[in-house]
Amino acid sequence: MNSIEIRVRYPYKGAQMVIFSELNWEDPIHPVEVDENKHLTLFRVETDKTFLYYKPCLIIGEERHFCRGANYLSITAADENEIFPHFFEKSVGTITDTMTFGAGEEARSVRIYLPPGYEENTLRRYPVCYVHDGHNLFFPEEALSGQTWEVTRTLTLLDNMNVIDPVIVVAIYPKDRMHEYTHPGYVDYGKFIVDIIKPQVDEPFRTLTEARFTAGMGSSLGGVVSLYMGWEYPHIFGKVACLSSTFTWKDDLMARIRDEEKRDPKIYMDSDWPGDNFEISRAMFDLLQRQGYEVNQDVMYLAFPEAGHGENDWATRVHIPFHFSSLATRRTISSVYAPASSPPGTHNLYRSKENQHAKIYCSVLDCTGPDGRLHHHAHHQHREGCDHGTNRKRETSAFGVSRQVHRGLGGNQRQQANRRNLPKPSFGCRGSACLGSGALAKIERQWRHQPARQSAESGLGRHRDGL
Repeated sequence: MNSIEIRVRYPYKGAQMVIFSELNWEDPIHPVEVDENKHLTLFRVETDKTFLYYKPCLIIGEERHFCRGANYLSITAADENEIFPHFFEKSVGTITDTMTFGAGEEARSVRIYLPPGYEENTLRRYPVCYVHDGHNLFFPEEALSGQTWEVTRTLTLLDNMNVIDPVIVVAIYPKDRMHEYTHPGYVDYGKFIVDIIKPQVDEPFRTLTEARFTAGMGSSLGGVVSLYMGWEYPHIFGKVACLSSTFTWKDDLMARIRDEEKRDPKIYMDSDWPGDNFEISRAMFDLLQRQGYEVNQDVMYLAFPEAGHGENDWATRVHIPFHFSSLATRRTISSVYAPASSPPGTHNLYRSKENQHAKIYCSVLDCTGPDGRLHHHAHHQHREGCDHGTNRKRETSAFGVSRQVHRGLGGNQRQQANRRNLPKPSFGCRGSACLGSGALAKIERQWRHQPARQSAESGLGRHRDGL
């Protein structure tokens, strides 16, 4: 018989926390210890299984509110299982409006992806991944040729799989990438990230600031500048991911790696074949091994036969560098706990002078009942009146702020295709009680004080992962 200890951290008072598990979805498991000062509820579960799926449930009065998202997975061999659930926010991450960092000619646009539950459960700190060519990550209308990396969808799936911990993604928009991502331009660009962007991300957002929790990622020239950042600032960037990188075209990295002391960052590299920097990526991989990097521990390289050099290709495999440089795998690290400095509903979003009303972009809500059937709880103001030809329109929310609504390229046909490719949703909220109860409706209104839109890349069907 195995004993699993599950530590649940959530800032609640005047409510009861229980968990339901696959051992008996109808019978709640009660905690063995509750410490309200540390916002900690401790459970112990005895089972002869080597793993356990379970879902926390917050009981307010007579109503049960199951946590959003897929079921949690605990492996009995794991040392500890500490989770930070959320019960009222949406089950997909949110994306801020573009923010301006810096001033004058140095000013630069950035978007920030915040994991599901960021605003609700204020007890957690997150690793951060800084991604170059940030305009290609989220929205087709911003991306090159209208194709994104589908980062929101990928991170949602990885989180649902319980294979990585949630991560904040900082999407840095380029100004002159041919200069900024190559030598000598990447010297000033890297300094701007280290001196301006990172401090302004770390100050208002709940980030884990150590190098082991900070990564850089990019493709093509973006991969070059990612490796430069890891080599130049190993005390800041502990992991880097370089996809289809154009090493040696306009950089001095091979010479530096050959002649300088070995640095600490873990490095992920890949390329396509034929072409797509296959040979030079192999050469860089070989050089790193000769300099003492251990394969699959310090450095990983993968080649993808007959793939291409574009956003669509990187979208199909971006989950791999998030696995390798995942900053924190689904093994809890004690430093992610951050005592709440503000009550749930208090926003800590950075707002520049040019951007006093930073918007949060969200996706619709779905949840599944114990019967496995999908119950839709879409915010209809996100969907009604959408122009299928342009995929967007302007609306004015109840807060008086104009917002842009997206449905994703291809309209209903693409959404239906996406739905067909999805796995069966996990056990989640129980029927319409998820959004229909008075107590929940009152609490949920706390999360509706930011205008929202659906992520264009996701499509309505891509996040049917349970609430």
